[in-house]
Amino acid sequence: MAAADLPSIATDMPTRRIAAGVGIAGVSISIVQSLGIVSGFLTDSANVRWNTLGVLANLGGLALLFAFARSGAAPGWPFRVGLALSFTGIALFALSDIVGLLGTDAAAQIHPISDPLNAVGMIMTGIAVLRAHRWTSPARYTPLVCGLMPFVVVAPALITLGGEDRSLHWFIGSVQIAYLAFALAVWRNPLRGNRPAAV
Repeated sequence: MAAADLPSIATDMPTRRIAAGVGIAGVSISIVQSLGIVSGFLTDSANVRWNTLGVLANLGGLALLFAFARSGAAPGWPFRVGLALSFTGIALFALSDIVGLLGTDAAAQIHPISDPLNAVGMIMTGIAVLRAHRWTSPARYTPLVCGLMPFVVVAPALITLGGEDRSLHWFIGSVQIAYLAFALAVWRNPLRGNRPAAV
C-alpha cells in the first residue's frame, strides 16, 4: 500500500494526540482503581472517592475512542459500528459513576449492559483494524485483545470468584493493562507508511 493511499492525519494530529493522552491518563486511573481495591485502600461501592475516579477514567476512555476514531486505523461500517457500541458502553460506565456520586450504586444494573457493549464494540473494531492492514507492528492486535479479555479473562474469574471477591480486580486490572497498550498504540498511531512518534 502506497503512502498516498493512506488517510491524511496531518491536520488532525494535535487533536488526536491530545485526546489519546487524555485516554492514557484515564486508563492509568482505572489501573490505580484496581490496585486500590486489591490493596484495600478503595472499595468499589457507591462512595465519592471511587465514583470520582470512575468518572475521570471513563471520560478518558471516551477521549481515547475519539482519538481512535480519528486515527485512520480502519475504514468501513464494522469499524464505525464497533466504535458506536464501545462509546455507548463507556458512556454507560460513566453514567453509573455519576449516579454513584449521588449516593446510589447503579453498577449492578448498568454493568451487565455496558460491559458486553464495550467488549463487542472493541472486537468489531479490532477485526476491522486487522483486515485493513493499516496499523503495523503488534499494535494492530491491541483493539481485539481489549475486546476479547473481558470474555476470556474476567468472565471466568467472575464466575469462579464471585463479584464480591477483592482478588477479581487483579483480572480486571489485566484488562486495563491491555487498554494501556491500546492507548499507547492510538497515541503513536503506527499507520503503514507513516513513522510513528516515539514514546
